[in-house]
Amino acid sequence: MSSDNDLELKNLRDEISALEDFQQMEILKIVDKNEVKYSKNNNGIFLNMKILDDDCLKEIYNFLEFIKKN
Repeated sequence: MSSDNDLELKNLRDEISALEDFQQMEILKIVDKNEVKYSKNNNGIFLNMKILDDDCLKEIYNFLEFIKKN
């Protein structure tokens, strides 16, 4: 994976981290729907964003755009 993709994923992570809890839960629903494995503990939910496929990333970006417009 290129450093551009790494930077893009870091930016996406930061953007998701800044969301309200209920908005983050919607992102988790997208991840669940796409059957991406993640772990959960007292500190939060963790996943390797490098394993997200293009469809899942597109859904996440579409949701983020929806939030920005509303």
